[in-house]
Formats: sequence, structure tokens, C-alpha cells
Amino acid sequence: MAEVQEKYNQQKLINERNQLKIEKDRNTRNALIVLIVFICAIAILIYNSQRKLMKKERIIQRKEEEIRRSMMQISENETTIRYNRLKMQELTAQIEINKDMQEQLEELNRTYTEMQQQNEALACENQTLQENITQYSSTLNAQSEELKRLSELITENQRLHDRERTLAKQLVKKDKVLNSLTTAPKYIDAVQWREIEEAINSIFDNFTERLLKKIPALTEYEVHLCCLIKLNMNNTHIATSLGISPASVSKQKYRLKEHIAQQNEAFKRNQTLDLWVWDF
Repeated sequence: MAEVQEKYNQQKLINERNQLKIEKDRNTRNALIVLIVFICAIAILIYNSQRKLMKKERIIQRKEEEIRRSMMQISENETTIRYNRLKMQELTAQIEINKDMQEQLEELNRTYTEMQQQNEALACENQTLQENITQYSSTLNAQSEELKRLSELITENQRLHDRERTLAKQLVKKDKVLNSLTTAPKYIDAVQWREIEEAINSIFDNFTERLLKKIPALTEYEVHLCCLIKLNMNNTHIATSLGISPASVSKQKYRLKEHIAQQNEAFKRNQTLDLWVWDF
């Protein structure tokens, strides 16, 4: 009996140990499962957070790009508006001088009106762009350093642009050939044209070369007409320089405008030739 009891006790001890081992293995397995689930949950949270962060960054980048484009467009528009105002003042003086020449007066008035309409349209566009900038900026915590630098560069570029135009006017006045042409115009022969083109190209960044590169089909006569327009000469002075009548100048300008429009898709037919040449 004692031996049987001993074996029973041993077996019972073995069974208890086995049971403890099973329980331990089960607890370990359950702990591993919980740990794996926890790690997966953390990974999912991290993944979702990264996706949201990347999406937010893309939205911010897109808005910053919209702000950047709007700021640059506003800068270009403001430069055009300021330039148009200066030209409108000059046109006003030309209108007063040519008030007795009906055909030329109509052209000057038409140019003045078109510039005024362009300024009004650009002002409306700038207002819309500024509203967009305000809307985009309000959703950002702060304007990025890159946009701040861009704003500073745009302001500096405007100053340089205005300075360049002012300097070009001064250089025209100081150039003996061009000053004589604009103040006391007379018929220009072939030899004089070479000197005039050289002077214009020197002041206006190779104007004739850029013009022919843009529109290779232009004739020599058309290039000369563009040069005189670039110097802001009125139709009477242009007529004297080319040896034709002021009425013929208006017709030549119309033909030139049509020719340019055929060769250059960017040229708008409702845009005046003078404005296009001045801005080229």
C-alpha cells in the first residue's frame, strides 16, 4: 500500500508540474499575442499618422505654391499697371499735340482707352489674387521663410524693373543718334539705320535680334517700324523718319500687327501694337 501511495504521489506531482508548464506556456503565448496585437496597433496608428501628416504637408505645399504663383502674378500686373500709367501720361501729351489730326487722334485715344481697360482688368485680377493669398495664408500657421524671401525678391525685382526703364529713357536722351532722332526727326537712310539699330540694341538688350528670333518672318521695314515704336515716337515723327504720311503709318501699324498675330499665338489681337512693342 505504501508503494502504491508513493507512485500515486509521484504521478500527481508530475501531473501538477505538467499542468503548471501548460499554464505557463499558455500565458506566454497569450502575452505574445497581446504584444503582437499591441505592436500592430501602434504600427497602424503610426502609419495613419504619417499618412495624415504627409497629406497635410502636401496641402501646405500646394497652398504655398498657389500663394507663390499669385504673388508673382500680382507683381507682374503691378509692374504693367505702373508702366501703363506712365505711357498714358505720355499719350495724353501726344493727344494734345495731335488734336487737329483726326485719324492719328483716334488711334491715340484707342490706345489710351485700351491701356486704361487693361489696368482696370489687372486691378480686378490683383484683388482676386490677393483674396486668394489671404485665404490660403489663413489656413497656414505662418508664412514660410521661402515665401517671405520670395516677397522680398518680388519687391526688389519691381524696383529694378522700374529703374531699368528709367535708365533706358535716360540713355536714349544721352545717345546722340537716338536723341537727334526723337527730338528732331528726319528721313532715315540705310547708313543711318545701321547706327540706329546698334544704339537701340545696346540700350534695349539686343531688341532687333530678340524680335527677329521671336518672329523671323518680319521684314527689314517692319523691324525699323518696331524700332521707332520702341523709342516711343508718335505717328508724325515716325512718318517723317520713314518718308511716308501719318495716315500711312496707321495702316503700316495695322498690317504689322496682323503679321505679328499670324506668327505669334501669344500676341492678342485686341492688344495694341505699341503696347506689345513697348513691353517686348
